[in-house]
Amino acid sequence: MADIEKLCSRVIIIDKGRIIYQGDFDEIRHLYGKQRTLEVEFAESYKEIALPFGMVTKDEGMKKAITFLREQGTAIDLITALGKRYQITDVSIQEAEIEAIIREIYEGGVVKGQVV
Repeated sequence: MADIEKLCSRVIIIDKGRIIYQGDFDEIRHLYGKQRTLEVEFAESYKEIALPFGMVTKDEGMKKAITFLREQGTAIDLITALGKRYQITDVSIQEAEIEAIIREIYEGGVVKGQVV
């Protein structure tokens, strides 16, 4: 899917002969990608991190991955809250993978009534 995403600007998802989604990859991530991951590199190693939402899913000393749901808050909210308490040297945001989103759409049926 990563190769397809690099080559194509739009995607069409068909289920039982019906188009259930038609649009670009950013839009499908926004509509259906519930989970995001914020990768944070701190200036020092903190044993525990106080989070307003989300949870630490990967801890590699000064680098931590914090997974959260879109409805809990935005990445900037999380970065701002962390920046007030801890010294941050770098951040990156990982969106949900297209494969996981498409799998969730098919396993859960049409999500949010977004039939095109």
